[in-house]
Amino acid sequence: MSEPSLEEMLGITRTVYSWVMPETERLLRELAGPPHREVLRDRHREAWTSKQDAYHEEFFETWLGWCEAKVRTPAEFAHRYPTAGSSEGIRETLATLASSASCDGLPGPPTIHIFEGEYEGYRALARPYGIRVVDHPRESWRESLSEYRGEAGRGHRFYLSQPSSIDGNLWGDFDEFLDFLGDHTAMRLMLDLCYVGCVPDECYPDARIAADHEVVDVVFFSLSKVFGTYYHRIGGMFSREEYYGLWGNKWFKNLTSLYFGTELMRRYGVTELPDKYRPLQQTVVEELSLAPVLVGSEGASTPVASDVFLLAGHQGHSPCAEFDRLPGRPRYCLTRRMYEKCWVRGDYLEGVR
Repeated sequence: MSEPSLEEMLGITRTVYSWVMPETERLLRELAGPPHREVLRDRHREAWTSKQDAYHEEFFETWLGWCEAKVRTPAEFAHRYPTAGSSEGIRETLATLASSASCDGLPGPPTIHIFEGEYEGYRALARPYGIRVVDHPRESWRESLSEYRGEAGRGHRFYLSQPSSIDGNLWGDFDEFLDFLGDHTAMRLMLDLCYVGCVPDECYPDARIAADHEVVDVVFFSLSKVFGTYYHRIGGMFSREEYYGLWGNKWFKNLTSLYFGTELMRRYGVTELPDKYRPLQQTVVEELSLAPVLVGSEGASTPVASDVFLLAGHQGHSPCAEFDRLPGRPRYCLTRRMYEKCWVRGDYLEGVR
Protein backbone atom coordinates (compact mmCIF):
# COMPACT_ATOMS: atom_id res chain seq x y z
CA MET A 1 0.00 0.00 0.00
CA SER A 2 1.38 3.37 -0.97
CA GLU A 3 2.07 6.06 1.60
CA PRO A 4 -0.68 8.67 1.98
CA SER A 5 -0.01 11.92 0.20
CA LEU A 6 0.60 15.14 2.06
CA GLU A 7 -2.79 16.32 0.83
CA GLU A 8 -4.49 13.28 2.37
CA MET A 9 -2.65 13.68 5.65
CA LEU A 10 -3.56 17.38 5.92
CA GLY A 11 -7.08 17.19 4.46
CA ILE A 12 -6.29 19.87 1.86
CA THR A 13 -6.20 19.83 -1.93
CA ARG A 14 -4.02 21.49 -4.50
CA THR A 15 -6.98 21.82 -6.87
CA VAL A 16 -9.44 24.55 -5.85
CA TYR A 17 -12.81 22.91 -5.30
CA SER A 18 -16.15 24.61 -5.00
CA TRP A 19 -17.76 24.48 -1.53
CA VAL A 20 -21.53 24.04 -1.42
CA MET A 21 -22.22 25.97 1.77
CA PRO A 22 -25.25 25.40 4.04
CA GLU A 23 -26.66 28.72 2.81
CA THR A 24 -26.54 27.54 -0.80
CA GLU A 25 -28.27 24.26 0.01
CA ARG A 26 -30.96 26.08 1.95
CA LEU A 27 -31.92 28.33 -0.94
CA LEU A 28 -31.77 25.42 -3.37
CA ARG A 29 -34.36 23.62 -1.24
CA GLU A 30 -36.52 26.73 -1.14
CA LEU A 31 -36.63 26.94 -4.93
CA ALA A 32 -38.89 23.88 -4.93
CA GLY A 33 -41.55 25.74 -2.93
CA PRO A 34 -43.53 28.99 -3.17
CA PRO A 35 -42.99 31.65 -4.36
CA HIS A 36 -39.92 30.54 -6.33
CA ARG A 37 -41.62 27.49 -7.83
CA GLU A 38 -44.35 29.60 -9.40
CA VAL A 39 -41.91 32.23 -10.68
CA LEU A 40 -39.72 29.61 -12.34
CA ARG A 41 -42.70 27.81 -13.82
CA ASP A 42 -43.91 31.04 -15.41
CA ARG A 43 -40.47 31.90 -16.76
CA HIS A 44 -40.21 28.61 -18.62
CA ARG A 45 -43.65 28.84 -20.20
CA GLU A 46 -44.79 30.51 -23.45
CA ALA A 47 -41.48 30.63 -25.29
CA TRP A 48 -43.23 31.99 -28.40
CA THR A 49 -43.65 35.33 -26.59
CA SER A 50 -39.82 35.75 -26.43
CA LYS A 51 -40.14 36.94 -22.84
CA GLN A 52 -37.19 34.69 -21.93
CA ASP A 53 -34.81 36.74 -24.11
CA ALA A 54 -34.45 39.45 -21.46
CA TYR A 55 -34.32 37.40 -18.26
CA HIS A 56 -30.52 37.43 -18.06
CA GLU A 57 -30.54 41.23 -17.76
CA GLU A 58 -31.94 40.91 -14.25
CA PHE A 59 -28.98 38.68 -13.37
CA PHE A 60 -26.44 41.17 -14.76
CA GLU A 61 -28.01 44.19 -13.06
CA THR A 62 -28.06 42.31 -9.77
CA TRP A 63 -24.38 41.40 -10.12
CA LEU A 64 -23.41 44.99 -10.93
CA GLY A 65 -25.17 46.26 -7.82
CA TRP A 66 -23.97 43.36 -5.67
CA CYS A 67 -20.25 44.02 -6.23
CA GLU A 68 -20.32 47.79 -6.83
CA ALA A 69 -18.82 48.60 -3.44
CA LYS A 70 -15.71 46.52 -4.28
CA VAL A 71 -15.49 46.75 -8.08
CA ARG A 72 -15.56 49.65 -10.51
CA THR A 73 -17.99 47.73 -12.63
CA PRO A 74 -17.96 47.53 -16.44
CA ALA A 75 -21.58 48.66 -16.63
CA GLU A 76 -20.88 50.71 -19.76
CA PHE A 77 -19.51 47.76 -21.75
CA ALA A 78 -21.76 47.34 -24.76
CA HIS A 79 -22.21 43.56 -24.64
CA ARG A 80 -23.32 41.15 -21.92
CA TYR A 81 -23.47 37.38 -22.25
CA PRO A 82 -24.75 34.84 -19.72
CA THR A 83 -22.27 31.97 -19.69
CA ALA A 84 -21.81 28.54 -18.13
CA GLY A 85 -19.48 29.76 -15.40
CA SER A 86 -16.39 31.68 -16.48
CA SER A 87 -15.00 28.91 -18.67
CA GLU A 88 -17.47 29.31 -21.55
CA GLY A 89 -16.61 32.98 -21.97
CA ILE A 90 -12.87 32.35 -21.65
CA ARG A 91 -13.04 29.60 -24.26
CA GLU A 92 -15.01 31.75 -26.69
CA THR A 93 -12.56 34.65 -26.45
CA LEU A 94 -9.69 32.25 -27.15
CA ALA A 95 -11.50 30.69 -30.11
CA THR A 96 -12.17 34.15 -31.52
CA LEU A 97 -8.53 35.16 -31.09
CA ALA A 98 -7.36 32.00 -32.88
CA SER A 99 -9.79 32.36 -35.77
CA SER A 100 -9.21 36.07 -36.35
CA ALA A 101 -5.41 36.17 -36.01
CA SER A 102 -4.72 35.30 -39.64
CA CYS A 103 -7.33 37.75 -40.89
CA ASP A 104 -5.79 40.59 -38.88
CA GLY A 105 -2.46 40.20 -40.67
CA LEU A 106 -0.44 40.08 -37.47
CA PRO A 107 3.00 38.45 -37.41
CA GLY A 108 3.41 35.21 -35.55
CA PRO A 109 0.83 32.88 -34.01
CA PRO A 110 -2.12 34.08 -31.89
CA THR A 111 -0.69 34.80 -28.45
CA ILE A 112 -1.88 35.22 -24.89
CA HIS A 113 0.12 36.17 -21.81
CA ILE A 114 -0.34 34.98 -18.24
CA PHE A 115 1.56 35.07 -14.97
CA GLU A 116 3.33 31.94 -13.79
CA GLY A 117 1.02 29.97 -11.52
CA GLU A 118 -2.19 31.59 -12.84
CA TYR A 119 -5.45 29.69 -13.33
CA GLU A 120 -4.51 26.60 -15.32
CA GLY A 121 -7.63 26.83 -17.47
CA TYR A 122 -6.21 29.64 -19.57
CA ARG A 123 -3.42 27.42 -20.87
CA ALA A 124 -5.57 24.29 -21.13
CA LEU A 125 -8.26 26.05 -23.15
CA ALA A 126 -5.75 27.85 -25.37
CA ARG A 127 -3.80 24.75 -26.36
CA PRO A 128 -6.41 23.14 -28.68
CA TYR A 129 -6.63 26.36 -30.70
CA GLY A 130 -2.89 26.50 -31.37
CA ILE A 131 -2.50 29.64 -29.27
CA ARG A 132 0.95 30.46 -27.95
CA VAL A 133 1.06 31.07 -24.19
CA VAL A 134 3.77 33.37 -22.80
CA ASP A 135 4.47 33.08 -19.05
CA HIS A 136 5.73 36.00 -17.00
CA PRO A 137 7.05 35.92 -13.43
CA ARG A 138 4.77 38.20 -11.46
CA GLU A 139 7.49 39.30 -9.06
CA SER A 140 9.39 40.87 -11.99
CA TRP A 141 6.54 41.71 -14.33
CA ARG A 142 7.91 45.12 -15.37
CA GLU A 143 11.16 43.65 -16.64
CA SER A 144 9.44 40.67 -18.21
CA LEU A 145 7.01 42.84 -20.15
CA SER A 146 9.69 45.26 -21.34
CA GLU A 147 10.21 43.35 -24.60
CA TYR A 148 6.54 43.89 -25.47
CA ARG A 149 6.60 47.65 -25.27
CA GLY A 150 5.20 49.53 -28.25
CA GLU A 151 3.77 47.46 -31.08
CA ALA A 152 5.48 44.16 -30.20
CA GLY A 153 2.38 42.85 -28.45
CA ARG A 154 -0.25 44.08 -30.90
CA GLY A 155 -3.10 41.60 -31.11
CA HIS A 156 -1.97 39.85 -27.92
CA ARG A 157 -4.22 39.33 -24.91
CA PHE A 158 -3.20 39.20 -21.25
CA TYR A 159 -5.41 36.94 -19.08
CA LEU A 160 -5.35 37.81 -15.38
CA SER A 161 -7.46 37.10 -12.30
CA GLN A 162 -8.08 39.60 -9.50
CA PRO A 163 -8.30 38.48 -6.69
CA SER A 164 -5.50 36.29 -7.95
CA SER A 165 -5.68 32.55 -8.56
CA ILE A 166 -1.93 32.43 -7.94
CA ASP A 167 -2.16 32.83 -4.17
CA GLY A 168 -5.78 33.72 -3.41
CA ASN A 169 -4.89 37.32 -2.59
CA LEU A 170 -5.72 40.70 -4.05
CA TRP A 171 -2.65 41.66 -6.08
CA GLY A 172 -1.21 44.95 -4.87
CA ASP A 173 0.37 45.95 -8.19
CA PHE A 174 -2.86 45.55 -10.14
CA ASP A 175 -3.57 49.24 -10.75
CA GLU A 176 0.02 49.98 -11.76
CA PHE A 177 -0.04 46.95 -14.06
CA LEU A 178 -3.19 48.23 -15.80
CA ASP A 179 -1.62 51.63 -16.41
CA PHE A 180 1.61 50.07 -17.68
CA LEU A 181 -0.24 47.80 -20.07
CA GLY A 182 -2.30 50.70 -21.41
CA ASP A 183 0.51 53.27 -21.59
CA HIS A 184 3.42 51.15 -22.86
CA THR A 185 2.04 48.15 -24.76
CA ALA A 186 -0.50 47.34 -27.44
CA MET A 187 -1.91 44.42 -25.43
CA ARG A 188 -5.46 44.21 -24.15
CA LEU A 189 -6.50 42.75 -20.81
CA MET A 190 -9.00 39.93 -20.26
CA LEU A 191 -9.96 40.26 -16.58
CA ASP A 192 -11.28 37.32 -14.57
CA LEU A 193 -13.24 38.25 -11.41
CA CYS A 194 -14.22 34.72 -10.40
CA TYR A 195 -13.07 35.27 -6.79
CA VAL A 196 -14.95 38.54 -6.20
CA GLY A 197 -17.42 37.56 -3.50
CA CYS A 198 -14.91 35.20 -1.83
CA VAL A 199 -13.02 37.91 0.08
CA PRO A 200 -14.07 39.31 3.48
CA ASP A 201 -14.49 43.03 3.88
CA GLU A 202 -11.36 43.43 6.02
CA CYS A 203 -9.11 42.28 3.15
CA TYR A 204 -10.30 44.73 0.50
CA PRO A 205 -8.31 47.94 0.02
CA ASP A 206 -10.07 51.29 -0.06
CA ALA A 207 -9.76 51.51 -3.85
CA ARG A 208 -12.15 49.35 -5.84
CA ILE A 209 -10.99 46.83 -8.43
CA ALA A 210 -10.72 48.79 -11.69
CA ALA A 211 -12.71 46.49 -13.99
CA ASP A 212 -13.66 49.51 -16.09
CA HIS A 213 -10.06 50.54 -16.90
CA GLU A 214 -9.58 51.51 -20.55
CA VAL A 215 -7.15 48.65 -21.20
CA VAL A 216 -9.74 46.04 -20.13
CA ASP A 217 -11.55 44.55 -23.12
CA VAL A 218 -13.44 41.72 -21.43
CA VAL A 219 -14.56 40.89 -17.89
CA PHE A 220 -15.47 37.35 -16.85
CA PHE A 221 -17.26 36.48 -13.62
CA SER A 222 -18.75 33.40 -12.00
CA LEU A 223 -20.59 32.32 -8.87
CA SER A 224 -18.95 28.87 -8.80
CA LYS A 225 -16.46 29.63 -6.03
CA VAL A 226 -18.53 32.39 -4.42
CA PHE A 227 -21.56 30.28 -3.49
CA GLY A 228 -20.46 26.76 -4.39
CA THR A 229 -22.62 26.67 -7.53
CA TYR A 230 -19.97 25.09 -9.78
CA TYR A 231 -22.30 22.46 -11.20
CA HIS A 232 -25.07 24.97 -11.82
CA ARG A 233 -22.75 26.84 -14.24
CA ILE A 234 -23.68 30.43 -13.34
CA GLY A 235 -21.53 33.15 -14.85
CA GLY A 236 -21.32 36.02 -17.26
CA MET A 237 -19.09 38.08 -19.53
CA PHE A 238 -18.93 41.81 -20.31
CA SER A 239 -17.13 42.92 -23.46
CA ARG A 240 -16.52 46.10 -25.39
CA GLU A 241 -16.81 44.30 -28.73
CA GLU A 242 -19.31 41.77 -30.01
CA TYR A 243 -18.46 38.07 -29.62
CA TYR A 244 -20.61 36.41 -32.23
CA GLY A 245 -20.11 32.92 -30.84
CA LEU A 246 -21.99 34.01 -27.69
CA TRP A 247 -24.68 36.03 -29.41
CA GLY A 248 -27.13 33.14 -29.21
CA ASN A 249 -26.78 32.86 -25.44
CA LYS A 250 -29.71 35.19 -24.98
CA TRP A 251 -31.73 32.15 -26.04
CA PHE A 252 -29.47 29.27 -25.05
CA LYS A 253 -29.26 29.89 -21.31
CA ASN A 254 -30.31 28.17 -18.12
CA LEU A 255 -33.19 30.15 -16.66
CA THR A 256 -33.20 28.21 -13.39
CA SER A 257 -29.48 28.73 -12.78
CA LEU A 258 -29.68 32.45 -13.55
CA TYR A 259 -32.63 32.83 -11.17
CA PHE A 260 -30.80 30.81 -8.50
CA GLY A 261 -27.71 33.03 -8.82
CA THR A 262 -29.77 36.21 -8.73
CA GLU A 263 -31.54 35.13 -5.56
CA LEU A 264 -28.26 34.18 -3.88
CA MET A 265 -26.83 37.65 -4.56
CA ARG A 266 -30.01 39.30 -3.30
CA ARG A 267 -29.86 37.31 -0.09
CA TYR A 268 -26.13 37.54 0.71
CA GLY A 269 -23.96 40.62 0.23
CA VAL A 270 -20.64 40.50 -1.59
CA THR A 271 -18.66 40.07 1.67
CA GLU A 272 -21.33 38.55 3.91
CA LEU A 273 -20.41 34.86 3.64
CA PRO A 274 -16.63 35.44 3.53
CA ASP A 275 -17.02 37.56 6.69
CA LYS A 276 -18.98 34.76 8.34
CA TYR A 277 -16.53 31.99 7.43
CA ARG A 278 -13.30 33.93 7.95
CA PRO A 279 -12.95 32.66 11.55
CA LEU A 280 -13.45 29.09 10.33
CA GLN A 281 -10.76 29.58 7.68
CA GLN A 282 -8.38 30.90 10.33
CA THR A 283 -9.14 27.96 12.63
CA VAL A 284 -8.29 25.52 9.85
CA VAL A 285 -5.06 27.37 9.10
CA GLU A 286 -4.08 27.32 12.77
CA GLU A 287 -4.71 23.56 12.90
CA LEU A 288 -2.58 23.04 9.81
CA SER A 289 0.30 24.93 11.42
CA LEU A 290 0.25 22.38 14.26
CA ALA A 291 0.08 19.31 12.01
CA PRO A 292 2.82 16.81 12.98
CA VAL A 293 3.86 16.44 9.35
CA LEU A 294 4.78 20.13 9.32
CA VAL A 295 5.95 20.77 12.86
CA GLY A 296 9.64 20.06 13.23
CA SER A 297 10.34 19.78 9.52
CA GLU A 298 13.56 21.50 8.57
CA GLY A 299 12.66 24.77 6.88
CA ALA A 300 8.94 24.03 7.34
CA SER A 301 6.51 26.65 6.15
CA THR A 302 3.94 28.54 8.19
CA PRO A 303 0.43 28.30 6.70
CA VAL A 304 -1.31 31.67 6.33
CA ALA A 305 -4.90 32.50 5.41
CA SER A 306 -5.35 33.94 1.92
CA ASP A 307 -7.73 36.81 1.20
CA VAL A 308 -10.00 34.30 -0.56
CA PHE A 309 -11.66 32.46 2.31
CA LEU A 310 -11.39 29.04 0.63
CA LEU A 311 -7.61 29.20 0.30
CA ALA A 312 -4.39 29.40 2.25
CA GLY A 313 -0.77 29.98 1.39
CA HIS A 314 2.47 29.60 3.26
CA GLN A 315 5.46 31.59 4.36
CA GLY A 316 8.89 30.11 3.92
CA HIS A 317 9.79 26.94 2.06
CA SER A 318 7.34 24.07 1.83
CA PRO A 319 8.28 20.92 3.75
CA CYS A 320 8.23 18.90 0.54
CA ALA A 321 7.71 19.52 -3.15
CA GLU A 322 4.21 18.02 -3.02
CA PHE A 323 3.04 20.90 -0.83
CA ASP A 324 3.23 23.27 -3.81
CA ARG A 325 0.79 22.95 -6.66
CA LEU A 326 3.18 24.39 -9.22
CA PRO A 327 6.44 26.33 -8.99
CA GLY A 328 5.54 29.86 -7.92
CA ARG A 329 2.05 28.85 -6.84
CA PRO A 330 2.08 28.85 -3.04
CA ARG A 331 -1.59 28.19 -2.31
CA TYR A 332 -3.86 25.31 -1.48
CA CYS A 333 -7.58 24.74 -0.96
CA LEU A 334 -9.32 24.35 2.41
CA THR A 335 -12.73 23.34 1.04
CA ARG A 336 -12.70 19.79 2.39
CA ARG A 337 -11.72 20.75 5.93
CA MET A 338 -14.19 23.66 6.11
CA TYR A 339 -17.02 21.47 4.82
CA GLU A 340 -16.22 18.73 7.32
CA LYS A 341 -16.19 21.17 10.22
CA CYS A 342 -19.58 22.58 9.24
CA TRP A 343 -20.92 19.06 8.89
CA VAL A 344 -19.66 17.97 12.33
CA ARG A 345 -21.15 20.98 14.09
CA GLY A 346 -24.52 20.29 12.45
CA ASP A 347 -24.88 23.20 10.04
CA TYR A 348 -26.16 20.96 7.24
CA LEU A 349 -28.59 19.10 9.49
CA GLU A 350 -29.97 21.98 11.50
CA GLY A 351 -30.10 24.58 8.77
CA VAL A 352 -28.17 27.81 8.60
CA ARG A 353 -27.33 29.40 11.93
